[in-house]
Amino acid sequence: MEYTTEIITIKNVDNIEIDIKVFHLVLSDFSTIRDTIENEIVDIWETNIGYTLDVVKRDIYNVITSKSNIQKHGLVAEFFMHLFLRDLGYEQKCVFSNLEENSMKKGFDGFYEFANEFWIAESKSAITEVKHKDKIREAIIDIDYKVRNTEGNNPWKNALHHIMIRQHGRKDDSLSKKVLSLSSDYIKKVSHDSSEFNLIPTSTLFVNNNQSVSEIKKELEEIISGRKIKAMIVLCVNNDIYNEFIDYLKGE
Repeated sequence: MEYTTEIITIKNVDNIEIDIKVFHLVLSDFSTIRDTIENEIVDIWETNIGYTLDVVKRDIYNVITSKSNIQKHGLVAEFFMHLFLRDLGYEQKCVFSNLEENSMKKGFDGFYEFANEFWIAESKSAITEVKHKDKIREAIIDIDYKVRNTEGNNPWKNALHHIMIRQHGRKDDSLSKKVLSLSSDYIKKVSHDSSEFNLIPTSTLFVNNNQSVSEIKKELEEIISGRKIKAMIVLCVNNDIYNEFIDYLKGE
């Protein structure tokens, strides 16, 4: 998958300079990415179950087409976030398929492991005229709320369930123990801060956006530079292949 990259250098929570990579991916030709999708879609959707490619495609199609227009685009945006992160070498620690009541999973949009660290991802998308900075800001605010809030749905418990599925029930590794501890904190009303975690805010625009990656970087610097951050990468995706992807899922 071809993309361009810019670097934003800031001081992290330990006052050490870190580089935040801003990845800009333009999806404009479905034929160039079809093989990658074919190789990854089954494992992204429902790992270790044994469904065939055709069954998985139809399953995703059935879920997506049952949603509103905004939700449809949101789910497609999340799928390509998973695809891109896997291409970058991030190990998926969640499943994209439904865990309950035929609805998409609640909690974090993505949970990954990279270089023995775990990463939280949040995907936001738009089908009307906005900029990537708007969706990245929204994703960061959402992560802030989810790790700080101790009411309602427990995102760490949900993440732990996803990890168990990915790891065939194994729960003695450091990642599972860490997330179990965070889930226990949530139950005990112990709040956390997003600066404790590695973050992947993601923006997907399904509308024409002619910004260069350098322009995107400049606007993102204004959002990120004043924050306390442990580590972060930022994904900005321009998706012009929504219709082709839906046709692909349908089998056309």
